[in-house]
Amino acid sequence: MTMAELVRTACEKGVGALMVTDEAGNLAGIVTERDVMRLCNKGVDFKNVKAREVMIKHIVTVSPEEEINAAMDLMIKHKIRHLPVVTGNELHGLITVRDLLYAMRKADQDEIKCLVEYLQSNVELLNE
Repeated sequence: MTMAELVRTACEKGVGALMVTDEAGNLAGIVTERDVMRLCNKGVDFKNVKAREVMIKHIVTVSPEEEINAAMDLMIKHKIRHLPVVTGNELHGLITVRDLLYAMRKADQDEIKCLVEYLQSNVELLNE
């Protein structure tokens, strides 16, 4: 796939990163919005450059069994916004910064709900 095709695909899907797989479907690399911006800045001809030529090949990944905090720590440590979830080279999915924000917000809401329920039950006990 050329970079022009990759950018078109990313735009059509509304995503900021695309995983590049080999013929067997194994994860081979990743191209992100930041990579595209850097290539634009260098004046790379997207119609003649293949994604495999510019993709990041040494990818930080996480296994499906990892805790979300471990994934978050990896993303912070490596300053990445996209973290592939893999077993061996088999791609299961992709965790994004947006996913983490949603998870944190949901956890906050659940925690607040539990706290409100606890306080309400204590108020009810005091009123009895």
